[in-house]
Amino acid sequence: MLYLVAALSDDDVIGVDGRLPWRLKRDLKWFRMNTSHGAVIMGRKTWESLPKRPLPHRLNIVLTRGRRPRDAPNVIWENEMRNAISTAYRHTKRVYVIGGSEIFAMALQYCRAYMITRVHCRVRDQASAYVMRTFRLPASKTLVWRSGEQHEDDLSFHFELYIT
Repeated sequence: MLYLVAALSDDDVIGVDGRLPWRLKRDLKWFRMNTSHGAVIMGRKTWESLPKRPLPHRLNIVLTRGRRPRDAPNVIWENEMRNAISTAYRHTKRVYVIGGSEIFAMALQYCRAYMITRVHCRVRDQASAYVMRTFRLPASKTLVWRSGEQHEDDLSFHFELYIT
């Protein structure tokens, strides 16, 4: 199954100026726990925003519209979502699309599960002068699991799992 993994604010913001609007250690731990030893598909901008590249213990597949750089250990560059997914499934059954917003939009037709962190804040009110990226989940989905509320750095959040 192909999973889309995202952290969303209450107003559907996933990023501000190319970065997450928050830094939640438990969310990062949740992400690492679920994606380790799988394949992650991301866009070039998400790749460039990572503080540590490649993400360890995962096959990193990066989508780019431009010229494909040379592949490196645990990093494969692709130009099309379909090829990225095929490449990922040749290596593992655990495949995750991790962003950004353009990549999420391309992946919607392929994804059947969504691992979501709901961060209870409104980013648009706080960052109106910045470039924000948003994402909305498809309307036809079923919530199959929801964690209890978590609290960290004056924010509350919880985890959700949906299937379509």
